[in-house]
Amino acid sequence: MKRYKDIAGDGGSNIAGQVEAQQGRLRQRLASVRAIVAVVSGKGGVGKSALTANLACCFALDGWKVGVLDADLNGPTQAKLLGVRGRRLVMADGGVEPPRTELGVKVMSMDLLLAGDAAALTWDATVKDEAHTWRGAMEANAVREFLADTNWGALDALLLDLPPGTDRLATIASLAPTLAGIVVVTLRPIQRIRRRDWIASGRASVAHRERRMSPAGRARLRRIDATASSVILAAFGGVFAAGYQAQQDTVRYALWAGVAFVCLVVVFIAAFVRARIRKRILT
Repeated sequence: MKRYKDIAGDGGSNIAGQVEAQQGRLRQRLASVRAIVAVVSGKGGVGKSALTANLACCFALDGWKVGVLDADLNGPTQAKLLGVRGRRLVMADGGVEPPRTELGVKVMSMDLLLAGDAAALTWDATVKDEAHTWRGAMEANAVREFLADTNWGALDALLLDLPPGTDRLATIASLAPTLAGIVVVTLRPIQRIRRRDWIASGRASVAHRERRMSPAGRARLRRIDATASSVILAAFGGVFAAGYQAQQDTVRYALWAGVAFVCLVVVFIAAFVRARIRKRILT
C-alpha cells in the first residue's frame, strides 16, 4: 500500500490541469451571459422552482434571452415546469444543446437525463458509506459540468434554481464567475403579512396623500385636527370634573355620573367625526 509521501506530485493524474481546463471551458461558456441570478431558499416547498420558471417566462415575454439551470439534482422540476420534459439532448459545437421552450427559454436539468419521473438519482461508489461522503463533491462537479458543457450562447439572464439549503449558494458562488443577484424565497405567516403590510401601506398612503395636497388643503386639515383636539380635551376635562363632583356630592351622584358619561360619549363622537372628515378629504 502506498502512502501520500510515496507518490510524487499528483501521481500522473494531472488533476490540476483537468480542473484548469474545465474552469477555462466554464469561463468561455459564461462569457456571453450578461447576468447570472441564483434563486435560493432555506427550506423546500416554498415555491422556489415555480418562481424561477415564472421569472424566466416573464423575462422571455419582455424579449430577453433567458436560460434556466436546474441545480437541484436530487429533485429536478424545471423540465416539467417549463414543458421540455422528455426532449432529447443533442451534442453540438463541443457541448450539449439545451432544449428550448415555446418562449425560447433554454433549459438544462437532471430531469432530462432520468428515465422517468419515478427514477431516482443515485451516486456510484465502492461502498455505501462512500456515496454519502462524496455526494457533495459529486453534486458540485455535476453542476460545474452543466454550466461548462451546455451551449448557453448569448443570454441576457441565466437563472440558477438551487436546491434547498444555504450551503449550496457557496458552491455556486465558487463556480460562477460573478453573480448579478440572489433571490431568496421564503414564507411568512399569511395573517402576519396581511396585518403588517396593510397597516404599513395604509400609513404610507395617507402620508403620501397629505404631502400631495395643496397648502390650503393642509391648512384645512390642521384646523379640523385642532378643533377635534380641543373638543376631545374639553370633554375629557368634563369627565374628570364630573367624576370629582360625583365623589364630593353623594346626593346627586347619579347626575354627575351621567354628565361624565355624556362627556365620554362626546370624546368618541369627536374622534369618529374627525376620522370621517379626514377620510373624505383625503379620498
